[in-house]
Amino acid sequence: MGAIPQDQYVDLLVKQLYGVAKTDTSTDKSPSNESIASPALNRGDTQWTQSGQIPAVASAVSGIVQAYLGSSAVQCVPDTTTVPIGGIYPTWLTNLTNWIPQEFGSTYVVQVWVDNPGVSNPTVTGTQIFAPGAGGIGQYYFDNIAGLLNFIGETIPPDLTSGKVIYIVGYRYIGLVGVTNLPGNTNIGNLNFTGTTISSTNLNGNIVLSPNGTGSLNVTGVSNLGPVGNVKITGGTNGYVLQTDGTGNLSWTAQTGGGGNGTPGGSNTQIQFNNSGNFGGSSNFTFDSSSNTVTVTGPLIANTLTIGAGINEFCTSEVYFAVTTSSATDQVLYSIPAASIAGIDFQIIATDTVALSRSSLKISGITYAGQVAFAEYAGLQISGGVGSFSVAYNPGATPTVGLYVSPNSSNRIVYKILITRYAP
Repeated sequence: MGAIPQDQYVDLLVKQLYGVAKTDTSTDKSPSNESIASPALNRGDTQWTQSGQIPAVASAVSGIVQAYLGSSAVQCVPDTTTVPIGGIYPTWLTNLTNWIPQEFGSTYVVQVWVDNPGVSNPTVTGTQIFAPGAGGIGQYYFDNIAGLLNFIGETIPPDLTSGKVIYIVGYRYIGLVGVTNLPGNTNIGNLNFTGTTISSTNLNGNIVLSPNGTGSLNVTGVSNLGPVGNVKITGGTNGYVLQTDGTGNLSWTAQTGGGGNGTPGGSNTQIQFNNSGNFGGSSNFTFDSSSNTVTVTGPLIANTLTIGAGINEFCTSEVYFAVTTSSATDQVLYSIPAASIAGIDFQIIATDTVALSRSSLKISGITYAGQVAFAEYAGLQISGGVGSFSVAYNPGATPTVGLYVSPNSSNRIVYKILITRYAP
C-alpha cells in the first residue's frame, strides 16, 4: 500500500479545526460542505473553571494567573528524544502546562528568547526570536497546553547555537481545573445531589441557585451538608428540602407567586419547605401548606417575636437588658413613641448586686389620647427589693411612653425586662 498523501493529512486537520468530520477530499468537499459534526473533545476533568476571571489584558491574578516575566522567565530543556538538526534539538520543553493562549487577548502571546543557561534576565541579555522566523529560517510553533516549543519548519534559528538555551516569557493558568472543582459564587440552575456527604472538600465558597422561577434544589440521601459557605435560593416555584448539620449558613430571599403544597404562596413568603422539610442539626422545621402551619421540634430562640403583620399585627415581644449605677432618683429604663402602641406589658427582674436585693414584678399599661393607665401585680421582693416602678406619658414633639424606676440606692442594678408591645 502506498503512503497517504500529505494533502490528505492537511485536509483532515483543517476539517477538525472546523469541527466537522472528513468524508471526502478537499477537492470534492470543502470544510463548509462537510455535514457531519465532529467537535473537539471538551473534557470535564481539564476544564479551566475559573477562566472567566482571566483579565483581557495580560496580568497576574492570585491563584488564577501566574506571570513568568523577566527574571522569572522559564528556562527550557531540550527534548532529547527528538532528532537533532545541525546538532540542535528541534523541540524544547518548559515542563509546565496550561500557558494562556492569545485567544484571551493579544498580550498573552508568549515571547521566546535565546540566551546562555542560568542567566538572571534573558529579556535583557538575550535575543528574542519570532514564530515566522527570518528569511524562512527558524519558524516555530508553541503548544500552550503542553508547554513546549517546536521548530516546525525543521530549521534552527542562527542565534540558537550549541550551548545556548530557550527561555519562555508569558502567563500560565493556575486556577481550579475540572467540573468537580467549582469556584466560589458559581451560578447554577437545577442542582441535584445524590451522594452521602456534601462538605467543603468538594464545594468551595457560595452556592447560588437562580432558576428564574422554575429551578429546584434536590438533596437526596445526604446526611451531612457541611460548611460549604452560603446556600442562597433566589427564586423558584418548587418547595425545598435542605438537611444541614448546622455549620453552614442558609440565606433565603422572598419568593412570590406559586401556591399549593410546598410552593411559595405570596409576596411575604420568606422560607418554604415541603411537608417533610428538615432544617438545622437536631431541630426539625416543617411547613405544611395544606393547613398553612409551621411546626418546630426543638428549641426556638428569638430576641424579638412579632405576632401578625400589617393590619393584623397584634403584638411584639422583645428582651430588654439594662445596667444602671446612679443616685436614688427616678430613671428612665425604657421609652417608646406613644403613637406606636395601644398597650404595653413589662415583666421585670431587677437585682442590686451590692445590697443583695432583688425585685420581680409585672406591669400592664395602656395609652390613649395622651393618657396612660397602668397596674402593677405579682410583685415579689428579697431584702426590700431595688425600688419602685411606674409607667408615664411624656408629651412633646414626639410623645413617648416610658418605664421609670425610683431606686432604693445608688448601687449597680441589673435589669432584665421582657416587653410586649400591643399594636394600636
